[in-house]
Formats: sequence, C-alpha cells, structure tokens
Amino acid sequence: CACITTMPSGLTKRLSGNGVPTQIGENLRLHTVEVCDFKSYAGEHIIGPFDNFTCIIGPNGAGKSNVVDALSFAFGLTLESVRAESAKDFVHRGKSRDKSRIPFVKVSLINGEDQVLEFKREIKDDGKTVEFINDKKSKFRDYIENVKSCGIDPDARNFLIQQMEIQSIINKSDQDLASFFERMSGSLQLKAEYINAFKKRNQAEEAHAQEAEIRQSINRKKTSLKEQRKEAQQYESLREKESELHRLRIVARAVVQNNELERLCNELEDCLQKAEAEDAAVEEMQEEAAAMKKRRAALQKEFKLQEKAVEKMEKEVAKATERRTKATATRKVALKSKAGVDKEISRALVKKKEVSEKIKQLSAEVKGLQRRVEESEAAQLGNISAADLKEFNTLQSEVRRQSKSLISQKGELQQGMESISSELEEVKERQTQNFHRTEILQQQLEELGDEATSARLEKELLARKAALVKKVAALEKEERQQSAAVDALSAKKSAANASLQQVEARVSKKEANSKALMAIQAMQKEFDSRNVIGRLVDLCQPKDRRYTIAVTVALVKYMDSVVVTNTHTAEECIKLLTNRKMHRMEFIPIHDIKSRNDPDLSRTRGVRVQLLRDVIDVTSASAGKAVDFVTHNVVLVESKEDALKLKDPGFKVITLDGTVFERNGMMSGGTDSSQLSKADRWSEAETRSQLR
Repeated sequence: CACITTMPSGLTKRLSGNGVPTQIGENLRLHTVEVCDFKSYAGEHIIGPFDNFTCIIGPNGAGKSNVVDALSFAFGLTLESVRAESAKDFVHRGKSRDKSRIPFVKVSLINGEDQVLEFKREIKDDGKTVEFINDKKSKFRDYIENVKSCGIDPDARNFLIQQMEIQSIINKSDQDLASFFERMSGSLQLKAEYINAFKKRNQAEEAHAQEAEIRQSINRKKTSLKEQRKEAQQYESLREKESELHRLRIVARAVVQNNELERLCNELEDCLQKAEAEDAAVEEMQEEAAAMKKRRAALQKEFKLQEKAVEKMEKEVAKATERRTKATATRKVALKSKAGVDKEISRALVKKKEVSEKIKQLSAEVKGLQRRVEESEAAQLGNISAADLKEFNTLQSEVRRQSKSLISQKGELQQGMESISSELEEVKERQTQNFHRTEILQQQLEELGDEATSARLEKELLARKAALVKKVAALEKEERQQSAAVDALSAKKSAANASLQQVEARVSKKEANSKALMAIQAMQKEFDSRNVIGRLVDLCQPKDRRYTIAVTVALVKYMDSVVVTNTHTAEECIKLLTNRKMHRMEFIPIHDIKSRNDPDLSRTRGVRVQLLRDVIDVTSASAGKAVDFVTHNVVLVESKEDALKLKDPGFKVITLDGTVFERNGMMSGGTDSSQLSKADRWSEAETRSQLR
C-alpha cells in the first residue's frame, strides 16, 4: 500500500523558466500523475485525481512503488535514489511497446482557484531527458528551480517518505530527528560541509590553506566560467535581439521606402496628369494661336485690299480733282469763247443788217434807174436824135454796166450774207457744242461736288484707314497676348517637365539607394555585420549644419563607399555582388589602408584652421578610421579670404561654402543640384540612424 498526502504548500511565488511567467498562488497540491511507457505501465495512463489523502493499494508487482518513482523522476530526484542507473531504466521493456511513442511522466499541481501547473519529463532513446513546464520546453536548471519554488526540494527529499522509513523515523532519538528535519529542510548538507571543512582546518592548516587556495582558484574559474556562460547567454540573447531589431529595421525601412515610393508615384502621376492637362491647354492655345494667325492673315489680306482700294480711290480722287481742275479751266475757256462768239454773232448780225440795208438801198437805186430809163425812153423815143440815141445807148450801157456792177455787188453781198450766215451757223453750232460740254462739265462737277465734299471723302477714307490700322493693332495685341499665354503655358510645361524630371530623379535615387541598402544587407548577412560595417554616408554625420556643404564636397567621391574590415572581405563582397548581379560598389578596407601623418598646421598662424575630420561625428572607431583616410590632408576654414591668407600651405583647403583650394594652386567652387541632392543625404542618413 502506498499512501500519498497532498498537503498545501502554502507558498506564493512567481514561477519563471524559459518564459513561463505563471502566478499560481497558494494551496498548491498534487492533482494527477500521467505516465507513458514508464516502468510497468505500458502505454499512457492517468493516475488520479488525488485528494488530500489518497491510498494506492494492490498486490505485489501491481506498480504501486512505480507511482512514487514516477513522482520522484518528475520532481528531479537523482537516479540512484529511485533505483536506476540511467533514465533508460525507466522505459517499459515490454514487446508490445510502440517505439514511436516517447516515454514521459507528467505531474499536475492545482491550487484553490483550479489553476494548473504541469511538470513533464520525456526520456529520449539516448537516455537523456527533456523537461517541459506547462508544455513549454525548459532547461533542467530552470525546471528544478520551478519545482523548488513549489516547496518541493529534490535534494532534501522533503516531499517523499518511503514505507520502510516510517518505523525508523518513529524510533529516532531527538538528535536523529533533528538531523532528519535538517535533511528535510536542506540544511543538513550545509552542516556536513561545515563540519568537514572544520575538521580539515583542525587537521592541517597548511593543507586547508592549500585546499582553500585551490578551492578559491576553482571558484574563480567557476565564477569565470559562470560569467562566461552568462556573457555567452547574454551574447546569444543580444544576437537574437539584434536579429529581431535588424528584421524590424528592415521592415520599417521597407515600409518607409514603400510609403515614399507610393508618395513619389502619386506625385509622378499628378505631374503627368498636370503635364497632360497643360499639354492639352498648350495644344488648345496653339490651335487658338493658329486660328488667330489665320484671322490675322485674313485681316492683313483684307487690310491690304482696303489699302489698295483706298489707294485706288485716292488715285480716282486725284484724277477727278485733276479732271475737275481741267474742266474748270475748260469751262472758263468755253465761257470766254462763248463771249467771243456772242460778240462775233453780234458783229455779224450788225454787218448783216448793214448789208441788208445796203442791198435794200442798191435795190431801190436800181429800181430808180430803171424807172428813169423807162421814163426817158418813153419821153424821148420820138424826138430823139442820133446823138441823143448814141448818148442814150451810152447811158443805157452805163446803166447796164452799173446794174451789172450793182448786181455783182448784190451777189457779192448775198454771198457775204451767206458766208456770214454759215459762219453764224458754225458759231451757233460751236455755241451748242460748248453748251453741251458745259453741261457735261457741270454734271461732272455736280457729281464730284465741291472741295468740302472732297475733303469729307478724304476724311472718311482716312477714318476707314485708321479703323483698319486700329483693328490690325488690336489683332496684333491679341496675338501677342496669345503668344504670351502660349509662352506662359510653355514655361509651365517646362516647369512641370523639370518637376517631373526631379521626381523621376528622386525615384531613381530612391531605387538606387534601396538597391545599395539591399546589397549591404546581403553582404552583412553573408559575412557578418562586424566585417561589413556599412556605407560611409550612414556611418558619419557633420557635427553642425553649417559644415554640411564642406563635408559633402570633401566626401563626395566616398559617400557610397562601403567600409569593411580587410581586403579579403572586400574581395568576397565583390564576388557576391558579381554573382548576384547587384549594385556596383566601392570598398574601404580599414585594416589594410596605410595610415598617414596629419598636415602641418604650424604655418597657419593668424587664420582659424581645423582638420575636417574634427567637424564630423562617427558611429564607431571603424568609421573613424575610414573618415581619417578620406579626409587626410584636408583642412577647413571659414571663408575664401582666410584660405587666400594661407600661402603654399601644402594641404587641401575647403571653405564653409564648398570652395576648394588644391595643393597645386587650382581652385573650384560654386554649387550645383547634384551637390545639393548629395548634401540632403546626410538628413536621410540621420533618419536611418534614428530608425536603427
């Protein structure tokens, strides 16, 4: 019969061991024992639950003692105390045992709040054991400490009294009982050690001193080993934390870069949309400008036609004015001719009247002579003598001759009258023609109007010409405005293209930076971060912002260089980059680079000079060696005037604004966008440092 008393432990302790922070509380007692292929128990068995007092009964060989052995094994007693030489002695040896099962013993403890604490030990094929607390793997030392925290001391065996020991305990003397209780409390071992040490000291002080010295040496070694083990554990813990932090840093960096890339992509899309909109606006303005050019060309053509019409009208006006002048002169001449003709007509009429009167007079004289002749003939016809007849004939002949003369004169006068009549007709005809011409000229003058009308026409023509000129000027002004608008849109387009190029450059720079970081992470993972330290831009930082330009100019060739420990590491990194076709990089092997002497500053009196490396903060001594290498023989001054005061200094001089004075006398200066973008990388490096 085996009796098990599960008395409360009365302890309140926080259990700890490999991450098992379980606050169990008070009144901890045995609940169940679970075994698998343990000694006589084949397969899995759960023994319990146990009450405050539980008896296990059965015939011999039923396995009652094996329950106590299972408790002893689970609570970490030594193998000798449980009648075994190896843990394999606890494994069930039956032929029916399934070897795929792992033998184990699990003991469950429970408190008043039904919170369970489980201790489990598995037995491997090689005889070694694996410990678990609440199904979490634990080291044996932590396992035993957690068992002891529950009030169970495997060394003192304060939880186990075998049946054969009960009678001996009853028969013990007071001193033996005291020793028993000391053993149960764990103080007996200390007492034996104390007595043994006391006896050894009394027996031989020298031997004791020697042994004490040996013990101290052993203790020191033990302490050293413990410290080394503790340091190793701390190192492993730190390595794990470092790996975790490195992973978190990579994740954070990836998130930041991903957000930055998304932001840049959004900016790029916005710029593209703006560029497309501005292109459309430019095209629309260009179409409007083309339409304006066409309208301008049409108006210029119309203006030229109007100018030609104005010139033609001016010519016609000039011709009309000339014709008017000529008509006026001709009219005056015609009026003068008319007055002469009128005078000639008057003279002709007077002459005609005189000739008519003379003809009448001659006709009267002819009639009088004829009558006289007839009368003479009638009176003297009878008594006329020959002489009288001769005289009569002579007179008659004379009369006839005079009559003929008068008749001829009459004919001449009639001819003259006819000539005068014809001349008069001609004059009248000329007068009629002149009258008609005068009417035509008058009509032309009426059509042309007076000088005021001509002036009005000229004024209207000038007004039309001025209106056309004003319209053309307005069109030219509108065209200039359109051209200015097109130029403004072109400028906006150029600015948008420049912004787009900047965004693309930033994206490409981010991508290149990401590739470089990925390459460095790959090299650090492959060759350890202690051998591949990092990029120079990530390992140093100007102490003050006013040194940023000078430090950037000095380190511009080495900012992306990777700092490594030695040449061998650099060669291996180059092979890795070549095999993986990764970003090309330069390396600074700090242990293989030759150290150089500092520049001689004895000839810089009167000028404030400092070494450039003194204005640069570094993250480690390795980074400091790299900075010393790249900034060797470089000094910093405030201004160009200070630099010019250093005549033939024998070292390179840089001013705060980035002006460089070489040793050979060459100078360089100014600022470009590439330097500004590289100067901005110090702030990016600071951000990455903060993330780390």
